[in-house]
Amino acid sequence: MPTSITSTWLALGTLPVMDTDDSNYVAENAADLVGQSFDTSNGLALTTVTATDANDDGSVSSDDNFATGESVTADGITSTLDAMITYNVTFTLGDGSSFTDLIGLVQLDDGRAFIVPGSETQLDGLFIETITFDSVVVDDYSGINNTAADWSIDGAKVVCFAAGTRIDTAEGPRLVEYLRPGDMVHTLDHGLQPLRWVYAQRLRARGADAPVRFHKGAWGVRRALKVSGQHRMLIRGGLVEVHFGHPEVLVPAAALVDGQWVTRQSGGWVRYFHLMFDAHEIIFANGVPAESFHPGPQAMAALPGFARRDLLLRFRQAREGGGPLARPALCYAEARILRGARGCLPLSALHSDPCLVTGDKGHGHRREIRHSGGTRCRVDLGPDQEIGGHPHGQPAGAGSGLRRVYP
Repeated sequence: MPTSITSTWLALGTLPVMDTDDSNYVAENAADLVGQSFDTSNGLALTTVTATDANDDGSVSSDDNFATGESVTADGITSTLDAMITYNVTFTLGDGSSFTDLIGLVQLDDGRAFIVPGSETQLDGLFIETITFDSVVVDDYSGINNTAADWSIDGAKVVCFAAGTRIDTAEGPRLVEYLRPGDMVHTLDHGLQPLRWVYAQRLRARGADAPVRFHKGAWGVRRALKVSGQHRMLIRGGLVEVHFGHPEVLVPAAALVDGQWVTRQSGGWVRYFHLMFDAHEIIFANGVPAESFHPGPQAMAALPGFARRDLLLRFRQAREGGGPLARPALCYAEARILRGARGCLPLSALHSDPCLVTGDKGHGHRREIRHSGGTRCRVDLGPDQEIGGHPHGQPAGAGSGLRRVYP
């Protein structure tokens, strides 16, 4: 009975064939990888792989010496094992540290290559930023022990918006991929704020890196929205205050996944965008209140080294642990309490009806709320009251005159 083992390996993409002569066990071009580095920009990604030991002899064998090679399946595509090589490699981690160790490299007949850890726990819990091949150790393996396929590797997490998201700006909703530093973006708490930093990251949409999709109608969402799983969304409501003692909290998107209205969208590639301001802000993505990038330790560790160094050089809050959060943040387990809770306001309820505020009579004044649909209402305010006392919520900016408000 064939034995199939499914686990998580590191994919390196499609590489030139290293075993050019199947009449022997030697991978003739194994040394071609020495000196090369891989990161997310050139294919490094976690992927689910199934290796099948067809004759159940304890090894998934290659097709060397013209044998019938056994199969490996990744991303729904099955190919024959062509070569197994061990290398000394240097791993550079998200915190800037590095170490050197042995790994196994598996290449299939179709050119796809994968890294298998040298031991069951070698890479667990690490965020691997870069892998550099230092030297070949053994280039003539005939296969891979089938128990090695059971060794899985944990991946990195990022906090960002997916391409195609519309961010509310002074010029109206704009696609996140077209935003640049200096653009004025609407925030829930501080009106229009200049965008200070934008960074794009392209990853395989797999596992922890697969985006969370809020389908139209989920939590009041009017336009489908995709964010990374660790991106925090703003939730408010009675149950929030009952359980956590705060009227509004930030929750990771992954905690709201229910398999129907909020789902993981795996497959292919995804482009994520980090947006950072002078302070941590609540901004509007497809009309939904969500956090801006917060340069805390976990988020910083998930960035490539050059992006992390740029932030540390330019922003004091990055050097000081990220600065204060715009709202209290719940961990994954706490946030799961709120999933589907009827006592919580939908995500988009804070932004469902943009309106304009006109008139500022000063001491003991009246303000008019003109809704985007054309309806109007008035509210009388005392000398020390601001528009935040209006049931529609807080203003998008301070001062008198015409300005936009997000209910």
